[in-house]
Amino acid sequence: MRQQLLEDIDTNCKSVGVYGVRGALFQVRLKSYRYTVAAKCTSLDSIYHPKREATIYKHPRPIQGIHVPVHLGNIDLDRPYFYDGITEPVHMTFLSFGGKLISQRLTAENRQCVTQQVSCSVRAIHNLGVLHKDLRPRNML
Repeated sequence: MRQQLLEDIDTNCKSVGVYGVRGALFQVRLKSYRYTVAAKCTSLDSIYHPKREATIYKHPRPIQGIHVPVHLGNIDLDRPYFYDGITEPVHMTFLSFGGKLISQRLTAENRQCVTQQVSCSVRAIHNLGVLHKDLRPRNML
């Protein structure tokens, strides 16, 4: 992935228009295998760093792919990626695709079921000793 992005970052890497306090979410396609993954991208001046998140993702490893996305690894880009967004990413944390935002799928008919699924996932995360400090619908899939 690092080599592909070094050679041509624009062709298989695009912002999905979801921004957070510390960065932006991208969709990245590994062209040799045709896999598409999510990439949480942050800038050099961000207090967040992918290595810290990688350490955090070790705790919920037993529930990755069930209650949290699968952590696939991190890279540091050789130079910032310039796109018309709010940050110039230099760090990428790769995660499996987790689904659509809850806010895009929540209806009056499925609200109770979705609420139960969210509660189940939060309990699973907390039971492994991880305290999620930003439980908002925009952070749930």
